[in-house]
Amino acid sequence: MRRRGIDLSRAARYNIGMKSHRFLPKIAAAAVLCAVLCSLFAGCSDIRDIYTIDSTDYGLYANYHYSDGSNKMNFSLRGEGGEWVEVSWDTPVTFNTLLIEESGSYVTEFEIYIGNSLVYSQDEIGDLRLVYLGTVNTTSIRISVKSSDGAYNLTRLGVYYVPRNRDFAITDMYYVDPDSDDYLNDGSDFSALAMSTDVILTGEPFAYGADGSISADVSKLAAAVAALKRINPGISVHVLLYAKPETDGLSAAEVRENAMGDNRVAFGKSVVELLSLSGADGAIFDFVENPSVFSHGVFNDFIEFVRGLIPSPRQLGVYVSHDNATFDDASKSYIDDFYVVAFGMGDYSTNPASFASACQVLEKLSDNGVPKAKVQLTIPLFGKALGTEENSAERETVYRYRDNDRWLELGYYDNSLTENGLTLSFNGYTMIKDKTAFAYGYGMSGVVLVDYDSDVSYSEALSLHRAVHAAIDNRN
Repeated sequence: MRRRGIDLSRAARYNIGMKSHRFLPKIAAAAVLCAVLCSLFAGCSDIRDIYTIDSTDYGLYANYHYSDGSNKMNFSLRGEGGEWVEVSWDTPVTFNTLLIEESGSYVTEFEIYIGNSLVYSQDEIGDLRLVYLGTVNTTSIRISVKSSDGAYNLTRLGVYYVPRNRDFAITDMYYVDPDSDDYLNDGSDFSALAMSTDVILTGEPFAYGADGSISADVSKLAAAVAALKRINPGISVHVLLYAKPETDGLSAAEVRENAMGDNRVAFGKSVVELLSLSGADGAIFDFVENPSVFSHGVFNDFIEFVRGLIPSPRQLGVYVSHDNATFDDASKSYIDDFYVVAFGMGDYSTNPASFASACQVLEKLSDNGVPKAKVQLTIPLFGKALGTEENSAERETVYRYRDNDRWLELGYYDNSLTENGLTLSFNGYTMIKDKTAFAYGYGMSGVVLVDYDSDVSYSEALSLHRAVHAAIDNRN
C-alpha cells in the first residue's frame, strides 16, 4: 500500500457497506487513464498523498474492518445501488481533493459525505473522477453509490491535499459576430471577463485559405482587441486560425497542407500582418487531422518559420488531438501552448474530443516531452440534446447553457434535464469545477472555456465561470 505524507498504518479503517456481500474479481482500469492517474501528481513535492488504496492492495491489516467480516481487501463492489465505501482516521486529516476510479462507467448516481454531511453529488463516476471539495478537516469520508446500471467495480480511491498557490490561466473562447463593427456580439455579458487571463477570438473571419490568406478584417479585429482590453487591461487576446474547406474541393486538411507547406511564406506574412496591425497577442493554429492526411513535418517546419517572424512575447499555440501529439524538439520549444479538448463521453474511437481522449493526448504529449505547464484543457459551456426515436430530428442539437430556460432547476450537481422527450446533456456547475480541478492538479497551465457567450451572468450563483474560479481560488 502506498502512503506518503501521513502514516496511516495504524490510523485508517476501510469499510464497505453493501446490500449484498458478493464480490467481483478486481478489474484493472483502462491503461491510459491509469497512466494519467499515476502521473497526475507526479513531480509535485508540495502535493500530499493523504491516503491511496486500490484493487491491488491485499493483506491482513488489523486496522481494517469489512462489513462481511473478511480480512482480505478486494476493492470491488457489486450491487444495484445503496452500497457505500468509507475511510476513517483516528485523528483529523486535511485534504481538498478526492480521486475515484471505476472500471467502465456503470455508476449512475453517487454522493460524498464528510462526517454525516452531504458535500457532493454527481450522476456518474466513469473511468476517472477527480472531485475538488475545498479544504476540509475531518476524521471520515464516505462515498455512497445511490444507483447503477447493474454490476460495477470501483478500482481506486485517493485522498490528496493540492495547494492552490500557483498561476493558472482562465481563457475564454469567443465566437465573433462577422457583421459587427468590432466583432463583438451585442448580447454579450462581459461580467466574467474581468477575472479571465486570456481570450481566444474565433469564427468565420479567422478561416484561412490554401494560398495562405486570412479573411479577417484587421480594423474590426483591432477594435475588438481594444474593447476587450478596456474591459480587462491585463487580458491577452489571441486569434484561433482554422483551415476552411474550399469550393474547389479541397478538404480542411488539404487547405492546411498547402497553406503551411508550399505557401508558408505567404501564410506566415498574413499571420504577422494580422497580429501587428490589430494588436492581438498571439495566434493559435488548428492541427487535428490524422497524420496520414497531414504531415507533421510540414507543421513543424511552418511553426519554426513563423516563430522566426513573430518573436516573443507574442505567443503561438496549437490545438492537438490523439493523432497528432508528436512534435519535434524545435517546434516544442517554439509553441507556447498546447490545447487539448475534453468535451464529451466515450473513448477516442467514438469521440476524439472526449475526456478519455484528452487523457490519451496528455499521455502522448508527456511521452513526447511536452511540459505539463505548456498544456491547457478545453472544456465546454454548451450542451447537446439527445433525442429518441420519436424526435430523432432533435438529436445532437447544440445549445447554450444560458439559453436553456430551466438552468435554474439544475442546482450545483446535475448535468442533464428532460424536456419534451429530449435529454439536455451538458457539463453543469460541478462537472466544470471537477474538470478545472483535474487540469490544476495535473499541472496544466490553465483551462479554455468554450464558448464565453454560453454562460449566464457572473452575478448568478450557478455561473459556470464561478465554478472554474471555485476550483482554483481556495489558495490554502
